[in-house]
Amino acid sequence: MLIRNPSPPPSDDLYSLDEYSSDDSLPQDFPLSREEIVTTIRDFYEYLVRLYIPESALKLPPPGGWPNITAASTVDFGKSEFVVDLIRHLPYIEAEDDHDGNRHNINFKCIVQDYSTYTASDFAKPDFGEELAEIEESRTAREHWIVLARGYESYGRYLLLNTATGVMRDQDIRANPWFDFGFYEFWTRFKSEYKNLEIIPIPGFEPGVSDGKDVITTEPPSRQEHDFPSGLDENWVRKIYIDHGWPTASYDKAAALAAIDDFARGRGAFDQDD
Repeated sequence: MLIRNPSPPPSDDLYSLDEYSSDDSLPQDFPLSREEIVTTIRDFYEYLVRLYIPESALKLPPPGGWPNITAASTVDFGKSEFVVDLIRHLPYIEAEDDHDGNRHNINFKCIVQDYSTYTASDFAKPDFGEELAEIEESRTAREHWIVLARGYESYGRYLLLNTATGVMRDQDIRANPWFDFGFYEFWTRFKSEYKNLEIIPIPGFEPGVSDGKDVITTEPPSRQEHDFPSGLDENWVRKIYIDHGWPTASYDKAAALAAIDDFARGRGAFDQDD
């Protein structure tokens, strides 16, 4: 019988991160159930939809799970029954065809791995993310790992989960370091980075990173000649989100995204397109 930590998983409240003030307060016992993993990941995706991702891009499985993910279609996938059942019931965020300036990124050059579109031949292909993360070659070890999000191009990020241990691995393509976290620790921190706009989504461009400097002027900077977004641009986009209410319940997503688009155009961002 599995002895579970009495601490609850993260709240469904879009704005609450207070339940985990330290790593020691996070649930640690594994394995977790499929539904516990699904609920945590769905909560995070819904949080991003609240901030910037189009609601239409969030894909929720039908009752019974994604019909393309079956024992037959995953026979050459090399994963445990639990992993197959998990990805059959996970939500996904639809990726745009053009990675350049992907509007649905969840981190820098990082998009959700959408297994709801996979065929048997897709499942049979080796996954670059697993090779990159140098996961052990033995079947017993590899069958528990699953790529949740994949990176592209230099410094793109892969996110992998070991369903047997609860380890979340954040892997950089180019620099090739990885960072391991506990399951709940990872998703709570990731959500906090968006709540505090340490990661700054800029639709049409790669996400920026906050340098901790607040914009104090009310006049936006003039048109620029160098590539958008600069560090100054990222700080301005962060200010726009906050000015439109993020992360409170009064946040106006449509108005914020429209203002960010206007700001980017005023900075000549789209003049850089070929």
